[in-house]
Amino acid sequence: MAEGTGLTLEHAFREEWGAVVATLARRLGDLQAAEDAAAEAFAAAAQAWAKNGVPPNPGGWLTVTAWRKAVDAHRARQAAAVDPLVLSEIAPGEDTVRTQDGQQLGDDRLGLIFACCHPALALEVRVAMTLRYVAGLTTKEIAAAFLVPEPTLAQRLVRAKRKIKDAGIRFEVPTQPAERLRSVRTVVYLVFNEGFAATSGAALIRDELCEEAIWLGRLLHRLLPADAETAGLLALMLLHHAQAASFEATDWPQIALLYGALARLDPSPVVEVNRAVAVGMADGPLAGLAVLEPVLASGALDGYSPLHAAHAALLEEAGYTERARGAWARATETSASPALREELLRRHEKS
Repeated sequence: MAEGTGLTLEHAFREEWGAVVATLARRLGDLQAAEDAAAEAFAAAAQAWAKNGVPPNPGGWLTVTAWRKAVDAHRARQAAAVDPLVLSEIAPGEDTVRTQDGQQLGDDRLGLIFACCHPALALEVRVAMTLRYVAGLTTKEIAAAFLVPEPTLAQRLVRAKRKIKDAGIRFEVPTQPAERLRSVRTVVYLVFNEGFAATSGAALIRDELCEEAIWLGRLLHRLLPADAETAGLLALMLLHHAQAASFEATDWPQIALLYGALARLDPSPVVEVNRAVAVGMADGPLAGLAVLEPVLASGALDGYSPLHAAHAALLEEAGYTERARGAWARATETSASPALREELLRRHEKS
């Protein structure tokens, strides 16, 4: 492989996977066929780009190649999964793919999001579908984020794709998008959250996912500029909360109050973990441990590394050194992120 091609292909996967799948899904009406064709296109790119160099428009090259692969697969099966009239327009289709602008690509990806967030699918499946097919995360990365075994998540994705196909769900923005918008907003935020606190990879923050979520948020805001919650979501993703002059000057009591309000509006064990840290900073480690104890006792987040890291930090601050060492060890064991695991191991050894 030519020097740099592997890195370029990896970059193209992150940048173009969602766009290629979205465009093919809209034209084929079949997400599995779109995914298969996209995978074949990337495999072809690994060989062709190593020999001939990276094309000027990698996304266009991948999309055209994927479309040809999809057509070839259809003809080989001699099935009716794709309308023959669509296949007869292969030449105009290629031109369209080459020349489509950012508006069309944006609409395709937005249409894919709305399909992945269809109310016929369970919420956790909607999020997983969007992370996989729009944001381009691997099944392993999503499984780590959801705290479920990888084979379990893979089966959920397979069933969801089959359900979308069988139900005839279209890969386009619905005529009344507000009905499905809450689910879409939730998904976009969770994509951002995965980027801001990465569950895997070499970096603690995955900038490309944060940027992807912000880009998707802008698309939603452009679609419904008068929707206050969509504007609020975009504002939240763009806002930097590190406003204090120093760590010591951080207004922890205010943060604890805000987490208390969030816990009342949208209670969850994860919110309680975050609230425990804020309370611990505002009112002392024993107060934070009191908030955290019910979450630990429930066992609901036993495989959630941030829970054990928060527990360890609060125990350490309270002077319970031996218990803190055990909690740091558990946090290290349950972390899926190499970068975070390295930091947790350092804290464990230091304690």
